[in-house]
Amino acid sequence: MTLSTEVKDLYDQGRISTRQMMRFQFASGIYGFISRAEPFTYSGVEYKPFGLIEVSDIGGGTGTSADGGFTLTLAESPDDGLTPDVLTQIESGPACHRDGCPLPS
Repeated sequence: MTLSTEVKDLYDQGRISTRQMMRFQFASGIYGFISRAEPFTYSGVEYKPFGLIEVSDIGGGTGTSADGGFTLTLAESPDDGLTPDVLTQIESGPACHRDGCPLPS
């Protein structure tokens, strides 16, 4: 991606920054993860450090596409509320979509 001179200047001045964040919405709740050492709260969601997520090998590709699938594995972290029971709820709960999640039963 090519940035304009104006955008590069804003980065250099520290007026904007880029964050690597992932937000997951499951029937059991919303979970956020961020590429940094400390938690970060954004739009009411506390994003936990990425260390809780393991990513499998990603198939090769060019540009912004990858060939093949990959798997994200969420690690147990009781201090962050990710107990074995919560992980089981996430794995067995109904899938969410852009219109929201079904209500838990």
